[in-house]
Amino acid sequence: MIKYDWIHVSLQQLLVAGPDFHIFLLIFPFSFWIIFRHCQRINCPTNSIDCQSSPLRITYHQLNFKTNIITPAQIFRIGPSPVYSGDNIVISIIKGNKEGYFSTRKLNSFTGAIYLQRKVGEPKEFLIDVEMKLLRQGTFTSFLSRIYVFITSSKM
Repeated sequence: MIKYDWIHVSLQQLLVAGPDFHIFLLIFPFSFWIIFRHCQRINCPTNSIDCQSSPLRITYHQLNFKTNIITPAQIFRIGPSPVYSGDNIVISIIKGNKEGYFSTRKLNSFTGAIYLQRKVGEPKEFLIDVEMKLLRQGTFTSFLSRIYVFITSSKM
């Protein structure tokens, strides 16, 4: 069994603490809300392949957007912190994108983004798992962001 330490962080704490977290969020000029929570692997025996190949951190996010959001829209950014010379990431959506609403894009060697690619015409919920693999000094470390995206009606 892989043990994780659960941590809850408010948006206020996230904005103040910034560089101490592996996840960066964008502030948008339109209506949205975020809940940020993560768990981190605390122990991993050296002989356990399953444990060592599991994500170091699993982070949970909830994002809310209106149906009138202009697409394509960058809705999420991810990257390591701090960043070191030679860092390189690979990001991918590994679950929850069967309908193809979302895509990933690498912005530079250490920052990736998630995009809402096409308009969602009615209220809808999504749960997408985004994996970031960080190559640092010849070693890959995996991070998982589980992102709940809620599209709500733009009509009041």
